[in-house]
Amino acid sequence: MEISMSFVYFLSSVLLLPSILIMATNLTDQSALLAFKSHITTLELAENVLGGNWSTEASFCDWIGVSCSRRRQRVTALNLSFMNLQGTISPHIGNLSLLTLLDLCNNSFHGQIPETVGRLRHLRSIILQYNHLQGNIPMEMGHLLDLQMLDISHNDLGGNIPSTIFNISTLQVIDLSCNSLSNSIPMDMCLNLPRLEFFNLSSNHFTGQIPTSLCECKNLGYIDLWRNNFTGSIPRDIGCLSKLKILYLTKNRLIDTVPPSLGNLSRLEILDFRCNNLWGQIPLQLAHLSSLTYLDIAVNNLSGEIPQVIFNISSVKRIYLLQNSLSGHVPDLTGLRHPNLERLFLHSNQLSGKIPDSISNASKLTVLELSSNFFSGSVPTSLGNLRLLRTLNLARNKLTNKPDTMELQFLTSLTQCRELQNLVIESNPLMVYYRIPLEIFLLLFKSSA
Repeated sequence: MEISMSFVYFLSSVLLLPSILIMATNLTDQSALLAFKSHITTLELAENVLGGNWSTEASFCDWIGVSCSRRRQRVTALNLSFMNLQGTISPHIGNLSLLTLLDLCNNSFHGQIPETVGRLRHLRSIILQYNHLQGNIPMEMGHLLDLQMLDISHNDLGGNIPSTIFNISTLQVIDLSCNSLSNSIPMDMCLNLPRLEFFNLSSNHFTGQIPTSLCECKNLGYIDLWRNNFTGSIPRDIGCLSKLKILYLTKNRLIDTVPPSLGNLSRLEILDFRCNNLWGQIPLQLAHLSSLTYLDIAVNNLSGEIPQVIFNISSVKRIYLLQNSLSGHVPDLTGLRHPNLERLFLHSNQLSGKIPDSISNASKLTVLELSSNFFSGSVPTSLGNLRLLRTLNLARNKLTNKPDTMELQFLTSLTQCRELQNLVIESNPLMVYYRIPLEIFLLLFKSSA
């Protein structure tokens, strides 16, 4: 039986159609890349690299920074980070329909993020940090339902965060730090972000309260809201974030007390609430932070005594409690575990009593700041056991001595502190009757100069 020519043509068309479609989409990818290149205005390095390499004489899959799928030869990744590129991001970027990675970080792109980015439905990572991008975050980004990483930090972006961003349930990383973003964050932002692990909004102009829905972001390990204008309280139930390791709420306008539930964060390593308007006492529950290495609640309105149990956190390296209204004595450290404490800042409070001899048990101390308090009595000679001490500031206290008690013996003991570089004891009613060791005299002279 003869087969009609029309059927042969039909069959040939069907068989060739996939190849034709692949060729067409490949040409679309190539055109999009060439359009991207045409928006780059930089000279020197980038011109030599892209100008000499991004040429139709070679397959675009072989171009620098371009990765393609093996079977279909479609662009799946565009990584041009650290290429010294200048110019704008071409809207034709939205034609790379199978793109999963867009990394243009550490260049000098300016202008706006094109709305067409919202067409990249397979995009998993968009990394545009350290550029000069301006304008608003496109609302169309909320269409990227496979997005896992959104990093557009260190740019000049303004406006608010589109609410659509908080509906991308696949997001694991949101880094919008170091921009000029403003307005408040939706209180229910975490209701659709179950996988969020990293959340950084630092150094912007956000206002309003910290979202009360944080507990819904159960995988959060990093929160940084440093240097904004957040107000209200720290969420009382913040201790629900069992995976949290880093918490920066520094330089905001937060009020109320420090939540006791923080003590539930057994994995927390860094807690920084510096420069807010927090009041009340330091919660005893902070002693349960068994992984804590850095505690900074300085420059607030905290009052009451320093809990002794704080010094029983064996992992802690740095404690900053300066510029509060803390009173009472420095806790006796006898028998407490503090093998890693390196820096202790207690200055500018209302602490009184004697400096405890047991402070020398923190043998790794490099900085001891006790100035501008009401400490009295003599300075313990046990400070000489702090062999790694570099800075000792006892200025502006009420430290005294008597001529018949070898009152400045502590200065002699400090000669054992071979690393000591800064020693300040001014504005105390100390009476110098005995010869000061030359090395200590020179150190005092240097520190007061």
